[in-house]
Amino acid sequence: MYYVTICTARRALLLGKVENGEMWLNNAGHIVQRAWDELPAHYAGLETDAFVVMPNHVHGILVLHGAASESALVGAGLKPAPTRRHGLPEITRGFKTFSARRVNEQRKTSGPLWQRNYYEHVIRDGESLDRIRRYIAENPSRWAFDRENPRAVHLEPGDAWARP
Repeated sequence: MYYVTICTARRALLLGKVENGEMWLNNAGHIVQRAWDELPAHYAGLETDAFVVMPNHVHGILVLHGAASESALVGAGLKPAPTRRHGLPEITRGFKTFSARRVNEQRKTSGPLWQRNYYEHVIRDGESLDRIRRYIAENPSRWAFDRENPRAVHLEPGDAWARP
């Protein structure tokens, strides 16, 4: 399991707005949400978990299952052949590409939607998973303190997602 954060290019506020601690997606934000939701249809052995679209970034959890599972097998003659397992960099690149293409079409723009890199963290246990899920769910209510918010006055620590 991986926790990922992906920021918009130049951290531009393109995906909606936070009002009263609640995230309101605009058209671009809905496109990004849909691209995330569709990822498992593009990558065998991938499951999406908690996810939030913020005005200029997204947080999400991706679960990569091994290709040996029954659902990841494709018939090939008498023996089933495992499908190719995609890595996190390829899945993240796909998400960025799918969403950026659709957002640019909708906005009639071109150019990058996302920053080149992304943040990733391997989730190693259930306690960490629970903390990260809670952080994702509560992210809109903490927007006023978010390090990605250009108008934040008091910033929360960069590792707030890892704290109990």
